[in-house]
Amino acid sequence: MTMTQNYRMCLTEARKRNVYIVARLLNDSASKSKLPATKLSAKLPLVAYKMEHRINEVARGRVLDEKTIKVLLLHLIQQAHRRRRQQHQLQQQFTQQQQQQQVPQTRSTSAAVVAAAV
Repeated sequence: MTMTQNYRMCLTEARKRNVYIVARLLNDSASKSKLPATKLSAKLPLVAYKMEHRINEVARGRVLDEKTIKVLLLHLIQQAHRRRRQQHQLQQQFTQQQQQQQVPQTRSTSAAVVAAAV
């Protein structure tokens, strides 16, 4: 039994409808990208389920209409984008600090080489 079949068995009808709506919205968005259709069709059901699970946590189990699902989906995507951007900025700061620490070390070693030569 594949993963897509496992999670379908434990969902209520309302949540199955939510997964369908999320999958449709994601498919509309993904169809504009240049990814191959086989890759999209393989990943889409699982991603839709994960997004619906997060939407269900935010909504605390309330029944949602399509407009609300779309708003919550956009909110989750914005959060993920913000987290990714912050991680990228932190990584850049870390590499800059590492480079700044390496520069004085190379200067001190070159000064030591000059002093040893004299």
